[in-house]
Amino acid sequence: MADFCENCSKHNDENFLRGKKLILSKELSLCEGCGQMKQVVIDIKDPNKGLTLMQRLDRAREAIDKAYEAENSQEMGRLAKLIQDLYFECYNLDDDDCKERHYAEYLKLMVMLHFEFIFDGGGDTEGTYEACAYEAYMAGFGKNRLTGELRQ
Repeated sequence: MADFCENCSKHNDENFLRGKKLILSKELSLCEGCGQMKQVVIDIKDPNKGLTLMQRLDRAREAIDKAYEAENSQEMGRLAKLIQDLYFECYNLDDDDCKERHYAEYLKLMVMLHFEFIFDGGGDTEGTYEACAYEAYMAGFGKNRLTGELRQ
C-alpha cells in the first residue's frame, strides 16, 4: 500500500474521502505524494458504515438544521458537498415517489433556502419554503400545511 500524508490523500481522492476520518501513523514516514517525512494515513474510518440510507439522511438533516439555525454559511457550504452524494444515491433508486427521494430533495432545498436568505431573498424564498414543507411531508416527517396532519 502506498503511503500518503493527509494532504496528499485528500488531494488524490477528495470525493472518496468526503465525510470519512483518516487515521494517521504515530511515527513519521516518507510520503509518496510530496516526498516529505510526515505522518501518513494508515486507515480510513467511515462513520456511515452500516447505516441505512434513511439513517444517513437523518444525520445529514441534523447537521443541516444546526448549520441553518447557527447561520453558518461555511458549514452549510461543506454540507452541500456532503449531501450531494446522498442526493444522487436517492435519485438512483427505482421508486420515483419513495420517502428517501423526498428527503434528499428536502435537504437540497434547505441548503438553497439558507443561501437565499443570505442574499436577502434573491430567489423565490417563499416558493422554496413551500417546497421544503411539501418534501418534508412527503418524506414523512413534516406536517401537511393544508390539513395539519403528519404523514405516516
